[in-house]
Amino acid sequence: ETVKSPVELAEGLYFLESAGLSGANAMETLEAVAKGSASGLGDMESLAVVAAAAQNAYGEETLSASDALDKFGVMVRTGMFDAQELSNVLGKQLGLASNLGISFDEVGALISTYTQTTGDATAATNGLSAIMMTFAKLESEPTKKQAEALDKLGMSADVKTMMSEQGLMGTLQTLQSQFEANGIPMADFFTKSQALKGALGVLGSQTEAYTGVLDEMTQSAENGGFVQGAFAETAETDAFKMEQAMNGLKVAGTDLGMQLTPVVQMITEKIQDLTKWWGSLSDEAKSSIVKWA
Repeated sequence: ETVKSPVELAEGLYFLESAGLSGANAMETLEAVAKGSASGLGDMESLAVVAAAAQNAYGEETLSASDALDKFGVMVRTGMFDAQELSNVLGKQLGLASNLGISFDEVGALISTYTQTTGDATAATNGLSAIMMTFAKLESEPTKKQAEALDKLGMSADVKTMMSEQGLMGTLQTLQSQFEANGIPMADFFTKSQALKGALGVLGSQTEAYTGVLDEMTQSAENGGFVQGAFAETAETDAFKMEQAMNGLKVAGTDLGMQLTPVVQMITEKIQDLTKWWGSLSDEAKSSIVKWA
C-alpha cells in the first residue's frame, strides 16, 4: 500500500520498538511513517526518529507518534525548508522542550515561522535550542547581565513558570515588551547570538505568522490528519502507481521464490548426489556409460 518494501517496513518497525513503542501503537506509527515517507516528508528512519522522540518526550497520552507526524507535516507545509533536513535534527530538541513545558505545537510553530524568512531548518532548531538553554540555565546559573536585566524588571528568574502559564511565544512577548519599556536591550537577556536571532526571528511582524501556524498545528488532527491527506494525493499520481506496481512484482517474486525453494533444494540435492556418484566411477565405467548414452 505504501510502496515500501517488506525490508524497509521491518527495519522501521525494529527501530520503533527499539525506541520503546510496542503493539498496536508501533504498527499505527509504522503505517504513518511509511505513508509520510511515501509523501516526501523524509526517509523512513528520520521520520521514525521524529515520531518516537516526540512520543517519548511528551508521553503517548499527550502526543501519539502518529499525531506528531501530522504536526510535522503542518510544519513542512507552512515553513520554507527541506523536510529531510528538519527530520534529521528535530528529535534532538524535544526532550528539553518537554522538560521546560514547551508544547510540541509551539516547537513546530517557532521553527516553521523562523524558516519563512530564512529557509534554514537547521538554523531554526539551533535558535530554538539556544533559547531553551537560556531559559534552562536561569534557575541554576544565570549570567550577570541576565540577573541584572531581570532585577531591573523586578522579575523572578523562574521564567519556566511564566512559560507554563503564557506559553513560549507569550513569554517572549512579555520579556520583549518589558525590556523595551525599561530601555534594556534584548541582548542583555539572550546573551548568545543564536538565542537572540531565534527570539527576534518570531517576534514583531512574524508574531501573526506564528499564531497562524500554531492554530494549524492544533487543528491538524481535526482535519483528518496531514499525513493521511498527503498520502491520499500522492497515491493518485502516475509515479506512485508505477512504483507500487514494481514493488508488487518484487513482493510477488519473493513469495514465488519462497514457494519454489523446497523444489529447488530437492533438485539441487539430486544434482549433487548424481555428481558424487559420477565422480566415484572409474574411467572405464564413465567411458562405457558415455558410449551407451
